[in-house]
Order: sequence, then structure tokens, then C-alpha cells
Amino acid sequence: MDAMEESRQRAIRITTSIMRRVDLGVLADIRSFDCPREHYESDLKTLGIHADAWKHVIKQKIEPKFVFAHPCILAKLPKSSLHYRGISTLSLKRVSSITVSVKKWENGTNKQAPDHLTCVRVACLYNAIISTIITNSDNWSIENGYRNILATIGITEDGKLRNIIGIEGENYVKQSILNWLKTEKQIPFEIVKKRHTISLGR
Repeated sequence: MDAMEESRQRAIRITTSIMRRVDLGVLADIRSFDCPREHYESDLKTLGIHADAWKHVIKQKIEPKFVFAHPCILAKLPKSSLHYRGISTLSLKRVSSITVSVKKWENGTNKQAPDHLTCVRVACLYNAIISTIITNSDNWSIENGYRNILATIGITEDGKLRNIIGIEGENYVKQSILNWLKTEKQIPFEIVKKRHTISLGR
């Protein structure tokens, strides 16, 4: 595949992913979940929410659950990770390296609900970054957060494509080396397949 065709396929895949608007389904779930302001106010520090960011959100009369992650929401609605990770513009890889992998949370393949402590860690990460974004932006609004979500979805899809390209490149190099070894009669080697070893020594 040449560079132009690769660029076309990349653009189509990212655009298609964004147009699915899975974020709207997640937002609807968060909207229907009962997590009042009081659940946050009791422990802002533990949740990683900066006081100034909290004041800004409250002043704009935005329900906190639409901006800040709460362990109770993440535990009951693991897919909500997409919403908060999107607002914080964090990649799946970055979240995994700092806390835990939330990939299965977001695609709905996790076999059981994440435990409370894990949810606290993830919520704290999201909220700390979201707080930083809010306090370092001029008149931040919830619309800014929603735009971040769409941008993050696109970035996530781009990351998936880069991984696929990297794997294909790695496999090509491995196969090239294997083909070369087969032609070099002076070099004995073995191909290991599961528990069986095939000797190709000369």
C-alpha cells in the first residue's frame, strides 16, 4: 500500500470511528446515573479535583458528573471511562502506564466490574488532568470538554492504526530474516512451533 492510499484509509477509518458517536451513548448513561454534587464535595482532594476547577464548574452551573469522574460511576459504568479520558485527552497507553488498562472497560469486554480502589486511582488521574485543563484555559466550558472527547477518539483510532502498521512491519522483517536464513546453508537453525521443534540444520 503506497503512502497516498494509506493516508486515505487512515482518514476514512478515523472519520468513521468519530461518526459512530459512541460518546453520545456513554453521555446518555452518565446522564441517567444518580451521582449528585454532594458525592464529590465530601472529598475533592481524594478525587484529584482542584478547588479552583471545581469552583469554575459549579459557577457555570454544570453538573459535576459531566466533567469529573467518580469511582461510583466508573464501577457501575466502566464505559464512562471514554468520556472522562476524552475530556482529559489521555491516550489508552498513557492511562495504562500510570494506573491500569481501561481498554476493556471502554469496549465493554471486561468480565467483572472494576474494584473500588482501582476506580479511585483512575478517577483521580482523570480529574487531576481535567482540573489542570480547566484552570489553565480561558473561560473553559463543557463544550470544550466534548470537543476534547472527539479529538481523543480520533487520536485513539490513529494509535490503533500505527500499532497495526508496526506489527505488519515487524512481521515483514521477521519473514525476510527467516527467508534469508533458509538460503544460507552454512547457518543451522531451528523453527519452534508451539511444543514441537523442527530442525533445519544442514
